[in-house]
Amino acid sequence: MHAAEYGGNPEALFIAGSSAGAYLAIRAVGESTDPIAGLIGRYGYYGDLTLRDGPPLLVIHGRTTS
Repeated sequence: MHAAEYGGNPEALFIAGSSAGAYLAIRAVGESTDPIAGLIGRYGYYGDLTLRDGPPLLVIHGRTTS
């Protein structure tokens, strides 16, 4: 990540994504060694992804009923 290069604090950074973006967000954090404050995944498919020793993770998933 390049947050520090732009004056940001990566330890105060949250990454969020919806659907495929949630998958990509978790995958990016899992493959990175940079610290972040947390992850937010909305309605994603996570398949066989594993996040070991990662940041706090909020997963939002559900369905609507009529």
